[in-house]
Amino acid sequence: MSLEEDLVNRIGPAGLAWLYLGTIVAATVAALIIVPVFDIQGSSNQTDGVLVVLVLAAISVADLLLARFVLLPQAVAHPDSNREQTTQLGFGLAQFSAMAGLIASVFTGQALLALPFGTFALVSWAIVRQFLKEAYPEDRRSRLREHRR
Repeated sequence: MSLEEDLVNRIGPAGLAWLYLGTIVAATVAALIIVPVFDIQGSSNQTDGVLVVLVLAAISVADLLLARFVLLPQAVAHPDSNREQTTQLGFGLAQFSAMAGLIASVFTGQALLALPFGTFALVSWAIVRQFLKEAYPEDRRSRLREHRR
């Protein structure tokens, strides 16, 4: 068993959800700290900065739509998939917006750009979490009893 599989088995799907939420918050806070501390000026061409931000925003929206309406339903319906794999897929895709915010902030030198990207990542996280709750409605108590055995 690999280290990643061992970690997933220990913390379970709920732990993974909170772990990915932590990475979203960490990426957003990192952008807010890194840009002013290192006095990053960003691209000298304003048009390049705007284009990078627009492209990253479009990819973030497409990423959420693709995850929610294509990839996650297919993963749930696939006979060989399990809850942990689907959870990793969903939350991994949800955190992309926060990483895009970090990249956009550093590229443009505007730390506050991380806030809308981070907010969108939090919304994506909530949408994925709701989808997974509906897709795997088993009783939480039964999972806890099974885990204790």
